[in-house]
Amino acid sequence: MATNSNSTTGPAACRRELRILVGGWLVLAGLLIALGWQNLSAPGLFYDEAIYGGLAKDFLTGHAGPHMPGVSTTEIFGGPFPIFVQPYLGALKCWLLIPIFKIFGSTLAVLRGANLFFSATALLIFMMWTWRLLGLAEALLAGLLLAVDPAFFFLGVLDWGSLLPSLLCRFGGFFLVLLAWRRQQARWALAAGVVLGLGFFNKIDFGVLLAGTALAAAGVYGKSFFAQSRRRPKIILSAMLGFLVGAGPILAIFRAILNAVFCPNAPHNPGELAEKLHTWRAMFDGSYFYRLMDAGGLFDTMYQTPSPVWTPFGIVVLLAIFFLIADVILSAKENPARPTKMFLLLSASFVTLGVLMLPGAVRIHHTTLVYPFPHLLIAAAAVSVWNSPRKNWPLQCVARGLLAACLLFLTLGEFHVIARTQHLIRETGGRGWWSNALVKFSEATKNHPGLIVSSLDWGFNEQLEFLADGSPLEEPFWQAAFGQTPELPRDTNHIYLAHPPEFSLSPLGAQFMESVSRANKNAVVQPWRDGQGRIVFYSITFTAP
Repeated sequence: MATNSNSTTGPAACRRELRILVGGWLVLAGLLIALGWQNLSAPGLFYDEAIYGGLAKDFLTGHAGPHMPGVSTTEIFGGPFPIFVQPYLGALKCWLLIPIFKIFGSTLAVLRGANLFFSATALLIFMMWTWRLLGLAEALLAGLLLAVDPAFFFLGVLDWGSLLPSLLCRFGGFFLVLLAWRRQQARWALAAGVVLGLGFFNKIDFGVLLAGTALAAAGVYGKSFFAQSRRRPKIILSAMLGFLVGAGPILAIFRAILNAVFCPNAPHNPGELAEKLHTWRAMFDGSYFYRLMDAGGLFDTMYQTPSPVWTPFGIVVLLAIFFLIADVILSAKENPARPTKMFLLLSASFVTLGVLMLPGAVRIHHTTLVYPFPHLLIAAAAVSVWNSPRKNWPLQCVARGLLAACLLFLTLGEFHVIARTQHLIRETGGRGWWSNALVKFSEATKNHPGLIVSSLDWGFNEQLEFLADGSPLEEPFWQAAFGQTPELPRDTNHIYLAHPPEFSLSPLGAQFMESVSRANKNAVVQPWRDGQGRIVFYSITFTAP
């Protein structure tokens, strides 16, 4: 693979660069924590975000709470140890949370704080990898661009779709692959295989990233790779063994997953491509999370109105791509940086194409599979422009000035989007499915341990299972979804939760509320509102007749 300046400098220079790199990372990590501090309590806990914390908490308490269908656990040390969150989604995130919950407790603030820690750790590994791949300047710039990217920032603190373990595995795996290649040592290859295998176990869409980068590497480094494989087959075998170890649990059911996803009878969404393109656009213009929070989590409506926030990130990525393509075409074949730039361009292209082709990959935690290649493309192009030799000194000054202005405008734009989105979150406490009204409900019902909380819709149970302390919970709407008629007692021991129409996914809540309004004079319907007074959900209780 390409060599950077570190390969031609001595140990003293490497140590100096490492100190600079770590210092830059500390500044960026402090920035992430400062910006994300308010999110320890707002927005509220999202259903898909809560399940990882709930399963980790279950293992520590020894109590298996009611979870969505598809969860798989096994008993270890007297507790239900999570294996799969869904058949295509391993419980790696739960494993990472278990020791943190053991030390600090299982609260919303600790869960979000752990997300920030994982995000900062992923950023450090990314910067280390970029330093060894491209150089110090590229690592510092790419680290800054990634840290202030609204998609990376908000997914880093409000993780859902298990993105943070994916980032840790992709950055760690890429870094270890680079070490294995350059040092030609089987132990690094084994470690790289294990980490990348864990990324595949964490979520099966990781395979798109692996396939895209593998195709790019084969196209750029294929000849040298096969030559090295013949000379040192132990390295390749070690990597394969490590991958089998890391991905073992999900490989055992891999065929069944593929059959479910690609079978002719699989559900088809005719509007999937349009939604994917909307998601890509909102990711690259920085508006995705503002739209999501403004819509209260309603993916179907978040693109219906223009967003008041925007960044030029996508435009800068396109400019970087055009520059690097020209640079690759015009530069000499002997240029040591040329293969790396080709690898970055091809990886970004192949992974993007893979996500577009993957059925069901319509959310931002799918489209960010292409991360961090857009940031690396910008960093590589920017440093190339800055360092390009020019005989005309005034022209070089103009080029550098325009480059600095472009990067400053981009960085300030990213900050502005994060600040505007944070302001919306503070005002509302989160809307709809992201509202912290459910946290307030959980606090209010903690003094009634015998009360059975019955969720008549999606979006309640996983949060309450994590937030509550052993209160009995049930989700009868799953029975209704599978064609059964759930029993809904109208007594003082039950409290029912239902969404208003705009946030309802199951008709059971509306049917129950309509029936109660006709037949039960002793019913008490209480609306729970967000910070702006909008109704998030209803609770229905019954007084003694």
